[in-house]
Amino acid sequence: MLRAFAVALALLAPRSAWTQPASLPSVRTFALSLCNKTTSTVQAVLVHRSRYDEDAWILEGWYTILPAKCTPISGIPRGFFYYYAEQNGGERLVWQGDARRVCVESRIVERAVFPKEQCLTGERNLGFREKQNLEESLEIPLNPPPKR
Repeated sequence: MLRAFAVALALLAPRSAWTQPASLPSVRTFALSLCNKTTSTVQAVLVHRSRYDEDAWILEGWYTILPAKCTPISGIPRGFFYYYAEQNGGERLVWQGDARRVCVESRIVERAVFPKEQCLTGERNLGFREKQNLEESLEIPLNPPPKR
């Protein structure tokens, strides 16, 4: 009787619960590559949803991207996300936007983002670029400005 009950429960479970191994990555996330096309190190920070189907947002960074290299970041939920990057040294290039403003610490961080938050001492209110991705992967080139 107990075995029959267990089989019945297994058959009633959602199909995804028993057909997809837990070790497979979610199809609702993507792999992001931030590619530094400059001759100096770049630091980047992201804001993205905590999960594909949630409205909670996460700030994570700083990612160090060496000159002429890409930094892979996996597990970003598909849909809209935001990024900000700045070059250390040289011309002090900045890849920023006005799509979203977030208070950011200067150290490595991963924390929740709250609407209308006030910056604490030591934080900077940075403007982020908006991007949307629904594919399995995305590469964002951080290009230097065109030569004049």
